[in-house]
Amino acid sequence: MSSSTFLFVLVASTFSCASRPVPSVDIVAPVAHAVTPVTHQAPERVGLIVGLSGTRSMDDVAADLARAGFEVQAKLDHIEMITGRDSVSAIARLQKISGVSFVEVDQPVSVEAA
Repeated sequence: MSSSTFLFVLVASTFSCASRPVPSVDIVAPVAHAVTPVTHQAPERVGLIVGLSGTRSMDDVAADLARAGFEVQAKLDHIEMITGRDSVSAIARLQKISGVSFVEVDQPVSVEAA
């Protein structure tokens, strides 16, 4: 059955025409039966940068981030940051993790040769 199938409600009636009854069929109303699938799409995951406060080990914070749904991609020891992917709506939740100083959307940077 396609998503654009129509069901017509028919009413059969009889009326008189001159000397004999003539059956007729009237279309009362078209009733559309559209099948619209309901799908749930996960929020788009974007690149995020997590800055650490230095109060906990990077490995412990990364483990907590991963448990919260953050996809850890890199641990940058020298600058106390972790990069990864999650939805923008997850930022507030990730910032509440102990040892996290800030969470920001990663902004790609490119340098062109002169």
